[in-house]
Amino acid sequence: MRLLKATIAQFRGESITAFRWCSRIEFLSMSVLFALAASMGPFTGQNIGAGKIDRIIEAVKKGSSFSILWSVAMAVILFFTGPFLACLFSSDPEVVSITALYLGMVPFAYGFQGIAQIVNTVLNTLKKPLQASVLMLLTMFGLVVPLTKLGASYYGLEGVFAGLAISYVLGGCISYLLCRKWIATIQATI
Repeated sequence: MRLLKATIAQFRGESITAFRWCSRIEFLSMSVLFALAASMGPFTGQNIGAGKIDRIIEAVKKGSSFSILWSVAMAVILFFTGPFLACLFSSDPEVVSITALYLGMVPFAYGFQGIAQIVNTVLNTLKKPLQASVLMLLTMFGLVVPLTKLGASYYGLEGVFAGLAISYVLGGCISYLLCRKWIATIQATI
């Protein structure tokens, strides 16, 4: 997160203030997805104990679908209310503009970040914390940092936000696909 803030800070001073507000809105918008991911731990543990791996696979699919639907709903809401919400936090037109820009771009990718959280919980419960950690590190240092820096160098602040959204999408997709592979490996050994 510190590296992302450093990338954002190279632009206008108001960009960090706007990003701080956007991070808070993002946390509230994703709280339902965080709760869903947290509930996957006990569910996965119960079903692995019962030898019902297919239920875990189905839960990951349904949880991922819900994440995407929730993301679309939040994205639409935040796209239309972004400027109004930004005005609640600041009267500075630059902060309002940057906040509205962020809320118009990044929330469409929240669902994929939710998928990554679901996968992280499932993998930890399946006693695969190394794989879960590798996926999170890959997302942060292999996707977020380089894509936001690349976006910044070509498109400025808009590129940073686009890079963040793209990294969420790629991270969620990679997490989902690898999780399915690892669960299938477990299923084959049972």
